[in-house]
Amino acid sequence: MTRLCEALLDPLSSQGILTALYTGLGAGRAIDARLRGTPGALDAHTAEVTTARAAYRHAHHTAHTQEARWPDHPFWSRRRGRAT
Repeated sequence: MTRLCEALLDPLSSQGILTALYTGLGAGRAIDARLRGTPGALDAHTAEVTTARAAYRHAHHTAHTQEARWPDHPFWSRRRGRAT
């Protein structure tokens, strides 16, 4: 469950649908390439998704830790890693 939650995009970023379409297209291309004989195609796609996830998580953390208007609200406290 944790890995699944890590892969999801925060709805505030408005990137969920675009990212799903982009990674789905990339996965389809990787599968096609693998079926046509390119052995590293799936690994290359996995590496691309992993890199994108790391970049997203960094940007997500940076954006949410900069918000200081509602420090005691549960939504923002959770995003800063503090208990409510």
